[in-house]
Amino acid sequence: MIVSRDEPGIRRGLPSYVSEYRILSEDVRLDTESYARTIVDRKLSKKSEATKNGLALRMADRCNGQFLWLKMQEGSLDSWMSKKALTEVIDETPAGLEHLYDRNWDDILRFPHLKRSRAIDLLRWAAFALPPLTVYEMTEALLINDECDDLPVDEIPNIIDEDFVGSGIIGLCGSQLEVKSNSSEPDIGHRTVHLAHFSVRQYFVSKMSAPASALATNERLMSSIEANQNGILGRLCLRYVSFLSVWREPLQVETSQFKGSFRDYAAGSWHQHVAACEPIDAETVDLMNALFDSSNPNWDAWRTWFDQNDAELNTAEGENAVRTASPLYYASLLGLVGIVRHLLREPKHIMTEKASSGRTALGAACIKGHMAIVDMLLQAGASIAERDNVGRTALYLAAWNGRYSLLKLLLERGADLTIPNDYGWTPLNSASDSGHVEVVKLLLEKGADLSVANKNGWTPLYSASNKGHVEVVKLLLQQPQVDAMSKDNNGRTALFHAARCGHYELVQLLLSKYPSELHTKDRYNTTPLFAASRNGHDKIAELLLTTGDTGIGFKDIFGRTPMWWARKSGNYQLIQLFYRHAQALGLQVDEHDASVESGPVPFRQASAWCDICTLCIADGSDYYKCGICDGGNF
Repeated sequence: MIVSRDEPGIRRGLPSYVSEYRILSEDVRLDTESYARTIVDRKLSKKSEATKNGLALRMADRCNGQFLWLKMQEGSLDSWMSKKALTEVIDETPAGLEHLYDRNWDDILRFPHLKRSRAIDLLRWAAFALPPLTVYEMTEALLINDECDDLPVDEIPNIIDEDFVGSGIIGLCGSQLEVKSNSSEPDIGHRTVHLAHFSVRQYFVSKMSAPASALATNERLMSSIEANQNGILGRLCLRYVSFLSVWREPLQVETSQFKGSFRDYAAGSWHQHVAACEPIDAETVDLMNALFDSSNPNWDAWRTWFDQNDAELNTAEGENAVRTASPLYYASLLGLVGIVRHLLREPKHIMTEKASSGRTALGAACIKGHMAIVDMLLQAGASIAERDNVGRTALYLAAWNGRYSLLKLLLERGADLTIPNDYGWTPLNSASDSGHVEVVKLLLEKGADLSVANKNGWTPLYSASNKGHVEVVKLLLQQPQVDAMSKDNNGRTALFHAARCGHYELVQLLLSKYPSELHTKDRYNTTPLFAASRNGHDKIAELLLTTGDTGIGFKDIFGRTPMWWARKSGNYQLIQLFYRHAQALGLQVDEHDASVESGPVPFRQASAWCDICTLCIADGSDYYKCGICDGGNF
């Protein structure tokens, strides 16, 4: 383990005896000299070699092995300065990082009020923004304060260029900020604003304590200060999205260079900042209540934005999903306990109202694991049996997402664990597929039937084997009613699925318990060895062969053998393995089995055939490549 400093929390987690080497400044002396010279060459390129060498060595002496000290010194070096002035700057810079931060902080405190406030706001946004703000976003964010009734577009700068970034962002905070460029985006406005080092964030948090001059070292106090800072940013984001002008398209600003891009950050991040703040101040609560008022014209605008930009749920429900649900739904989805409580007091918010996905507020809270909200909704009378558009109940959603405590609550409230979705997936099958061991264990304890398969014939054991969830498979195999040798709709066993997907440990486990499954054939006359071969899992193929599989000469209904698949994929390891095994068994390898490139149509040209291939592939026959079979789905 390599750490930058001796953190008590890390040390407490280590054994009582640990071998330790502390890196000393002399260990990195050559590196600090090299880095110092790089900085001097960049900033003072026109100085003589002797001057640059002398300054670089002086910086290396002063930094005491701290590369960050050198980095932060860079801003103090200017080409117009004399050698004497440069030497004085280096000598007068405090030796330790904390002292260096103190100097920068003292400079900020001496600024006039407006400039000082801007510098502190810059540090706050850089320290707590999720993710780092671009220059465009930062420029707009700095315009927002608690006195704003609308976006002050007249204060937006006419142009954002190097001078603006240098004087209006970097120049205000000394060496504590840096702006990073994006190689794919030359526009300076798309560069991102960062703290120079993680220790700057810790220093800033300490200065936000009361009194401001005291260093906050208590972990609970530090956490409280961070929560307060997140609360400030959450409130500013909420205030921003409450401006009517923000939702006009296009945003009415004079300069075409300005993008108005802070709207995306504010609309998508306010709830994350608020979630990190406890307790939430009254002003923030009022802003949230106002936003979640369906009569507020900004409500529809924000909801539409959220539906279009919520990547996580769009992945689950489809990119074109439009939920257009009630405020109660979105408050439940985002885990806004106070807002849910507020909305439940109003009879107009009907809990059975669904989003376009068919999901209710209860379903939204379950999929995200917001237990307190689920409890509130159930106490208020929400139906525990409601299903979404694909038949998923609240309990199914909790099991699918591994929400153990939530699952216990739903079961205590009488949720039915036998209800499958429209594709036949039960909560147990879904949890097994997702690898949630404790959830699977709980469902089994409550009587879930592990023999119930989905519409493809997959039982929980098959689902877990397909995904490689070893611990889930072990748990399922311990159940007296498990049938590991049953087959799915294609005639495949759990061993076949594990071999097909390359799960070596699972194949070992299943072979140790069910060695006879080696030669079980599916509807296409293929065995687990075929599945491993066609997918290039040579280690699994070797395991199957050494365990007793003698089927390298077996042919599927298309005339293909495991060797055919090895040749088709060009897998040299597999080819050699099959030759060695055939030789050991005294078997003759057919050099002409189902030639990979036979026929007038090149093998690489896939066609969508199957169920079972429209053109039967046999030795010597011309054929098209079946896009389904060759894709691994046959």
